[in-house]
Amino acid sequence: MGCPARAPSVRTLIKAIKNKSSAKGAAASRKHAVAMTLEDLTKIMEWSEKQCPSEWFDAKREPKDAKELQVMLKHSLMRSFMSTAFTIWTRNFEACGIQARDITWDCHGPAPYHLPHFKLFLENRKGWQKQAGYEGPRTSNLYDIYQQQIWAMDMYTHLPRHIAFIQQRIGHTLKPDEYIFPYFGPNSVVQPSRQLTQEMIQGFIHEFSVGAGLEKMYTTHCFRRGGAQYRFMFAPFGERWSLSVIRWWGGWAVGEHVSRV
Repeated sequence: MGCPARAPSVRTLIKAIKNKSSAKGAAASRKHAVAMTLEDLTKIMEWSEKQCPSEWFDAKREPKDAKELQVMLKHSLMRSFMSTAFTIWTRNFEACGIQARDITWDCHGPAPYHLPHFKLFLENRKGWQKQAGYEGPRTSNLYDIYQQQIWAMDMYTHLPRHIAFIQQRIGHTLKPDEYIFPYFGPNSVVQPSRQLTQEMIQGFIHEFSVGAGLEKMYTTHCFRRGGAQYRFMFAPFGERWSLSVIRWWGGWAVGEHVSRV
Protein backbone atom coordinates (compact mmCIF):
# COMPACT_ATOMS: atom_id res chain seq x y z
CA MET A 1 0.00 0.00 0.00
CA GLY A 2 1.27 3.46 -0.83
CA CYS A 3 4.61 4.63 -2.20
CA PRO A 4 7.58 2.37 -1.20
CA ALA A 5 9.94 5.36 -1.33
CA ARG A 6 8.12 6.81 1.66
CA ALA A 7 8.53 3.73 3.83
CA PRO A 8 10.34 4.43 7.16
CA SER A 9 13.08 1.90 6.41
CA VAL A 10 13.83 3.53 3.06
CA ARG A 11 13.85 7.00 4.57
CA THR A 12 16.25 5.83 7.29
CA LEU A 13 18.60 4.34 4.69
CA ILE A 14 18.55 7.52 2.62
CA LYS A 15 19.31 9.61 5.69
CA ALA A 16 22.27 7.37 6.57
CA ILE A 17 23.66 7.66 3.03
CA LYS A 18 23.31 11.45 3.12
CA ASN A 19 25.07 11.65 6.48
CA LYS A 20 27.97 9.58 5.21
CA SER A 21 28.33 11.48 1.94
CA SER A 22 28.03 14.92 3.54
CA ALA A 23 31.77 15.01 4.29
CA LYS A 24 33.69 16.98 1.69
CA GLY A 25 37.00 16.07 0.12
CA ALA A 26 38.49 13.67 -2.37
CA ALA A 27 37.61 10.51 -0.47
CA ALA A 28 34.78 11.99 1.60
CA SER A 29 35.96 9.82 4.49
CA ARG A 30 34.95 10.18 8.12
CA LYS A 31 37.61 11.72 10.35
CA HIS A 32 36.42 10.66 13.77
CA ALA A 33 38.04 7.88 15.77
CA VAL A 34 37.61 4.23 14.94
CA ALA A 35 36.17 1.87 17.52
CA MET A 36 38.59 0.20 19.92
CA THR A 37 38.22 -3.53 19.31
CA LEU A 38 38.80 -6.07 22.06
CA GLU A 39 41.69 -7.48 20.01
CA ASP A 40 43.44 -4.11 19.84
CA LEU A 41 42.70 -3.40 23.50
CA THR A 42 44.29 -6.75 24.37
CA LYS A 43 47.40 -5.89 22.35
CA ILE A 44 47.75 -2.57 24.15
CA MET A 45 47.22 -4.17 27.55
CA GLU A 46 49.75 -6.93 26.86
CA TRP A 47 52.32 -4.36 25.72
CA SER A 48 51.65 -2.33 28.86
CA GLU A 49 52.07 -5.41 31.06
CA LYS A 50 55.51 -6.05 29.54
CA GLN A 51 56.57 -2.48 30.23
CA CYS A 52 55.21 -2.44 33.78
CA PRO A 53 54.16 -5.81 35.31
CA SER A 54 51.11 -5.93 37.55
CA GLU A 55 53.23 -7.60 40.22
CA TRP A 56 54.92 -4.26 40.85
CA PHE A 57 51.62 -2.86 42.10
CA ASP A 58 50.42 -5.95 43.94
CA ALA A 59 53.70 -6.16 45.86
CA LYS A 60 53.60 -2.40 46.58
CA ARG A 61 57.00 -2.01 45.02
CA GLU A 62 58.71 1.30 45.67
CA PRO A 63 59.98 2.85 42.40
CA LYS A 64 63.77 2.95 41.99
CA ASP A 65 63.77 6.51 40.72
CA ALA A 66 61.56 9.26 39.33
CA LYS A 67 61.66 7.76 35.84
CA GLU A 68 60.32 4.41 37.00
CA LEU A 69 57.67 6.18 39.09
CA GLN A 70 56.50 8.03 35.98
CA VAL A 71 56.25 4.72 34.12
CA MET A 72 54.26 3.10 36.93
CA LEU A 73 51.87 6.05 37.20
CA LYS A 74 51.25 6.09 33.48
CA HIS A 75 50.65 2.35 33.09
CA SER A 76 48.56 2.06 36.24
CA LEU A 77 46.34 4.90 35.09
CA MET A 78 45.97 3.76 31.49
CA ARG A 79 45.20 0.11 32.26
CA SER A 80 42.43 1.19 34.64
CA PHE A 81 41.23 4.01 32.37
CA MET A 82 40.98 1.83 29.26
CA SER A 83 39.26 -1.09 30.98
CA THR A 84 36.84 1.35 32.66
CA ALA A 85 36.00 3.20 29.45
CA PHE A 86 35.57 -0.07 27.51
CA THR A 87 33.29 -1.49 30.22
CA ILE A 88 30.96 1.44 30.93
CA TRP A 89 31.37 3.08 27.51
CA THR A 90 32.53 6.50 28.58
CA ARG A 91 33.73 9.34 26.48
CA ASN A 92 37.16 10.46 27.70
CA PHE A 93 35.93 13.57 29.51
CA GLU A 94 33.31 11.51 31.36
CA ALA A 95 35.90 9.05 32.68
CA CYS A 96 38.28 11.86 33.66
CA GLY A 97 35.57 13.36 35.87
CA ILE A 98 34.95 10.27 38.04
CA GLN A 99 35.59 11.01 41.73
CA ALA A 100 36.09 8.76 44.75
CA ARG A 101 32.57 9.48 46.00
CA ASP A 102 31.16 7.92 42.82
CA ILE A 103 32.35 4.43 43.84
CA THR A 104 30.78 2.17 46.48
CA TRP A 105 33.04 -0.70 47.48
CA ASP A 106 32.41 -4.17 48.96
CA CYS A 107 28.99 -4.80 47.47
CA HIS A 108 27.40 -8.22 47.01
CA GLY A 109 24.95 -9.36 44.38
CA PRO A 110 21.58 -11.04 44.89
CA ALA A 111 21.04 -14.55 46.21
CA PRO A 112 21.96 -17.31 45.81
CA TYR A 113 25.50 -16.40 44.66
CA HIS A 114 26.08 -13.03 46.36
CA LEU A 115 28.87 -12.24 43.90
CA PRO A 116 31.21 -9.47 45.06
CA HIS A 117 31.25 -6.28 43.04
CA PHE A 118 31.49 -2.52 43.39
CA LYS A 119 29.14 0.17 42.15
CA LEU A 120 30.06 3.20 40.07
CA PHE A 121 27.76 6.18 39.61
CA LEU A 122 28.56 8.05 36.39
CA GLU A 123 27.27 11.45 37.40
CA ASN A 124 28.60 13.36 34.42
CA ARG A 125 27.25 11.09 31.66
CA LYS A 126 26.34 13.27 28.68
CA GLY A 127 22.71 14.28 29.10
CA TRP A 128 20.89 12.12 26.60
CA GLN A 129 18.92 10.45 29.40
CA LYS A 130 17.00 13.71 29.77
CA GLN A 131 15.94 13.75 26.13
CA ALA A 132 12.45 12.89 24.95
CA GLY A 133 12.22 9.29 23.81
CA TYR A 134 14.65 7.86 26.35
CA GLU A 135 13.17 4.56 27.54
CA GLY A 136 15.72 3.38 30.10
CA PRO A 137 15.36 3.75 33.86
CA ARG A 138 16.75 6.96 35.35
CA THR A 139 19.20 4.91 37.44
CA SER A 140 20.92 3.58 34.33
CA ASN A 141 24.08 5.58 35.08
CA LEU A 142 24.62 3.41 38.19
CA TYR A 143 26.81 0.46 37.20
CA ASP A 144 27.44 -2.79 39.07
CA ILE A 145 30.99 -3.88 38.20
CA TYR A 146 31.73 -7.60 38.45
CA GLN A 147 34.92 -9.45 37.63
CA GLN A 148 35.34 -10.37 33.94
CA GLN A 149 37.00 -13.45 32.53
CA ILE A 150 38.83 -11.41 29.88
CA TRP A 151 41.78 -9.73 31.61
CA ALA A 152 42.11 -6.82 29.16
CA MET A 153 38.60 -5.53 29.90
CA ASP A 154 38.46 -6.51 33.59
CA MET A 155 37.67 -3.16 35.20
CA TYR A 156 36.97 -5.01 38.48
CA THR A 157 40.69 -5.86 38.73
CA HIS A 158 42.44 -2.91 37.08
CA LEU A 159 40.58 -0.01 38.72
CA PRO A 160 41.02 -1.01 42.41
CA ARG A 161 44.68 -1.79 41.76
CA HIS A 162 45.19 1.67 40.29
CA ILE A 163 43.37 3.42 43.13
CA ALA A 164 45.43 1.52 45.71
CA PHE A 165 48.63 2.67 43.96
CA ILE A 166 47.46 6.28 43.82
CA GLN A 167 46.61 6.21 47.52
CA GLN A 168 50.04 4.73 48.23
CA ARG A 169 51.65 7.68 46.43
CA ILE A 170 49.60 10.42 48.12
CA GLY A 171 49.71 8.78 51.56
CA HIS A 172 45.99 8.76 52.31
CA THR A 173 42.67 7.34 51.16
CA LEU A 174 41.12 9.37 48.37
CA LYS A 175 38.70 11.96 49.69
CA PRO A 176 35.17 12.02 48.24
CA ASP A 177 35.85 14.97 45.92
CA GLU A 178 39.26 13.73 44.71
CA TYR A 179 39.64 12.17 41.28
CA ILE A 180 40.42 8.51 40.62
CA PHE A 181 42.28 9.54 37.44
CA PRO A 182 44.27 12.45 38.88
CA TYR A 183 46.68 14.78 37.17
CA PHE A 184 50.40 14.16 37.56
CA GLY A 185 53.15 16.21 35.99
CA PRO A 186 56.67 15.47 34.73
CA ASN A 187 57.86 15.47 38.33
CA SER A 188 55.46 12.55 39.04
CA VAL A 189 53.73 14.39 41.87
CA VAL A 190 50.11 13.20 42.00
CA GLN A 191 47.51 15.96 42.42
CA PRO A 192 44.27 14.14 43.35
CA SER A 193 42.20 17.33 43.53
CA ARG A 194 42.94 18.03 39.87
CA GLN A 195 41.50 15.76 37.19
CA LEU A 196 43.52 14.46 34.29
CA THR A 197 43.09 16.51 31.12
CA GLN A 198 41.67 15.13 27.90
CA GLU A 199 44.83 16.24 26.13
CA MET A 200 46.99 14.07 28.41
CA ILE A 201 44.69 11.08 27.94
CA GLN A 202 44.80 11.56 24.18
CA GLY A 203 48.58 11.64 24.28
CA PHE A 204 48.70 8.46 26.38
CA ILE A 205 46.28 6.64 24.04
CA HIS A 206 48.49 7.52 21.09
CA GLU A 207 51.65 6.50 22.93
CA PHE A 208 50.22 3.15 24.04
CA SER A 209 48.68 2.28 20.66
CA VAL A 210 51.94 3.07 18.86
CA GLY A 211 53.89 1.09 21.46
CA ALA A 212 51.62 -1.90 20.82
CA GLY A 213 52.25 -1.63 17.07
CA LEU A 214 48.83 -0.25 16.10
CA GLU A 215 48.40 2.38 13.41
CA LYS A 216 44.78 3.39 13.96
CA MET A 217 43.54 6.76 15.21
CA TYR A 218 41.94 6.37 18.62
CA THR A 219 40.38 9.41 20.24
CA THR A 220 37.43 10.59 22.35
CA HIS A 221 34.76 8.00 21.53
CA CYS A 222 36.91 4.97 20.70
CA PHE A 223 36.19 3.02 23.90
CA ARG A 224 32.49 3.93 23.90
CA ARG A 225 32.04 2.70 20.35
CA GLY A 226 34.26 -0.33 20.85
CA GLY A 227 32.60 -1.50 24.06
CA ALA A 228 29.12 -1.17 22.56
CA GLN A 229 30.08 -2.99 19.36
CA TYR A 230 31.70 -5.81 21.35
CA ARG A 231 28.59 -6.44 23.47
CA PHE A 232 26.22 -6.20 20.51
CA MET A 233 28.15 -8.10 17.83
CA PHE A 234 31.41 -9.70 18.94
CA ALA A 235 30.92 -11.09 22.45
CA PRO A 236 30.58 -14.91 22.69
CA PHE A 237 27.09 -16.28 22.11
CA GLY A 238 25.13 -16.10 25.33
CA GLU A 239 27.00 -12.96 26.39
CA ARG A 240 25.77 -10.60 23.68
CA TRP A 241 23.26 -7.92 24.62
CA SER A 242 20.08 -6.87 22.87
CA LEU A 243 19.82 -3.42 21.33
CA SER A 244 17.50 -2.27 24.13
CA VAL A 245 20.09 -3.29 26.75
CA ILE A 246 22.83 -1.58 24.72
CA ARG A 247 20.82 1.66 24.72
CA TRP A 248 20.13 1.37 28.44
CA TRP A 249 23.76 0.66 29.44
CA GLY A 250 25.13 3.43 27.22
CA GLY A 251 22.43 5.97 28.05
CA TRP A 252 21.45 6.49 24.42
CA ALA A 253 18.12 8.05 23.50
CA VAL A 254 15.87 7.20 20.58
CA GLY A 255 16.86 9.33 17.62
CA GLU A 256 20.36 10.21 18.87
CA HIS A 257 22.48 11.06 15.82
CA VAL A 258 24.69 8.24 14.55
CA SER A 259 27.78 10.46 14.51
CA ARG A 260 27.54 10.80 18.29
CA VAL A 261 27.50 7.06 18.95
